[in-house]
Amino acid sequence: MLGAQLAAGPAASGLALSPPEVQQLSRAPTSGAVKGLPRFDPYIMETYLDDLRDLKRQVYDLFKFRPELLPVVEEGMSKEEHRSLVRAQLRALLEAGVNPLTYFDRDYKKYFYLAECLSLVDLSLMVKSGVQFSLWGGSVLNLGTEQHRRKYFDDIGAFRLPGCFAMTELAHGSNVRRGWFG
Repeated sequence: MLGAQLAAGPAASGLALSPPEVQQLSRAPTSGAVKGLPRFDPYIMETYLDDLRDLKRQVYDLFKFRPELLPVVEEGMSKEEHRSLVRAQLRALLEAGVNPLTYFDRDYKKYFYLAECLSLVDLSLMVKSGVQFSLWGGSVLNLGTEQHRRKYFDDIGAFRLPGCFAMTELAHGSNVRRGWFG
């Protein structure tokens, strides 16, 4: 099945493999009466399935070359130290030209792919990004007027106007800090 998809051509998969090359990659030679199992190059599968791998590489390289943004021991950090680190991580991401709010506004697939990448760097970074760009920025984008969008979009996207998330349930008295129905 993967071979048929790859054989559909460069436009469909981003690869320039001819059908004979695909067959050669997807089939192992058989010996005697035992049929060989299908075989493929995992790089080809990643290339076919992961069309945003350049974004992943950009994010991971950013943190690989900025070790001060990845503490060796996170457990020993105070809450304020960790929050400060996450803000620094988010600013570094923006300085590298990765703008989650622009992705949220124009390309949901790229936005959620970025969230997945950030979660592998630091879950708190993914949450901070989600609150800033989905909950806060998304509220302005989706619920605000055109005037609100013009006034706030750039500052929210550049993290010059940080946002927050407040959860309340009228007449329920939920206590999010203690957990459900606290």
